[in-house]
Amino acid sequence: MDNPISNGLEMKQMRISLMVVLFSLSILQFATISAVAQVQNPAGWPSSSTSDARLSGAEPGAGWIIGTIQATDRRDVSDATVELRGAKLQHMTTRSAPDGSFQITNVPTGEYEVIAQQGILQSRTEVFVNSGANWVTLTFQSQGTAADRSQAAVSAAQLAVPANAKRELLKAQDAVNKGKWDVANRYLQKALTLWPKYAEALVLRSLIERDQHFSGLAIVDAEKAVQFDPNYGRAYVVLGATYTDVNRWDDAVRTLDHGIAVAPTYWQGYYEMSRVLLLKGDSAAALRQAEKASTMAPTEFPTLHLIKGYAYLGLKNPAAARAELETYVKLRPNGKPATKAREIISQLSASSDRHEGGDAATTPSGRESTTKADDPR
Repeated sequence: MDNPISNGLEMKQMRISLMVVLFSLSILQFATISAVAQVQNPAGWPSSSTSDARLSGAEPGAGWIIGTIQATDRRDVSDATVELRGAKLQHMTTRSAPDGSFQITNVPTGEYEVIAQQGILQSRTEVFVNSGANWVTLTFQSQGTAADRSQAAVSAAQLAVPANAKRELLKAQDAVNKGKWDVANRYLQKALTLWPKYAEALVLRSLIERDQHFSGLAIVDAEKAVQFDPNYGRAYVVLGATYTDVNRWDDAVRTLDHGIAVAPTYWQGYYEMSRVLLLKGDSAAALRQAEKASTMAPTEFPTLHLIKGYAYLGLKNPAAARAELETYVKLRPNGKPATKAREIISQLSASSDRHEGGDAATTPSGRESTTKADDPR
């Protein structure tokens, strides 16, 4: 028979591990390399290893183009044909992802034209490719209902951002990609001086402020972005994530719910929703959101396995929890979350060994209900 006191202490240790890990599941783990992606690369928030791979995979003197295709009503344009034309290469083509993002690698430095086409809709822009990342945005004119056109008119204010402000934002994104926060902030300040209602610039600055633990400032900037462009879904996601950081969980849920409605193809919204729901103790809802994010994320995102692992603990499914946590540790073996995950795996393994052939009243599944009840709220 198990010692009830020992079982209680073990569950308390799991609960503490859950709290520590969850509060470290913010943008801080990956914003250092990928805050740029929040604004212009919705295909994902790459880790530092992703950027290193891009650099190592590029030919000498070559860069890559990361772009987004949106309609004027802020809807992401998926499955559009993207063509790159320039004197230094034969035509290169790719297609946009479900969230409207695309990427073209190994592009020699020089001037190019990027053309996106879907049916009768077409958008084009010019870009000078430098070594490293180069960002572009293409916009299709919406052809929807009267309600769609009304929404587009609101978003059209964002399309009026002057070209010099856009250039400053591009410089800031490049600085963030290189980890130069101070430089990025200077460019962002210039962009916002030129266009104070620049939602994309405010969102990027909010991400930097989150990374530097200035949650209050991050909330102010994200709230301004939502105010200035109510149809910019990613601003709601960043704002909701920051609300989660400061334990404003109900505000986070309401904000993220609206962000998902505005930008339903932006998978990070579902991820952030799963994080706050787990903190609120709603394991079933957290698992559904994490599963949704997993189906939309373009590449393996380890933290989703961590979220699902703890959700399964709350749902009294230790076998599934252990499988998800082991997957997370395999994909991301270093760091405090991985250490805590290993502790939970060890506790689950020891519990399984003790209960093998034991009393059904003290099965691991039964004990998991204690973890669910003690989830932080």
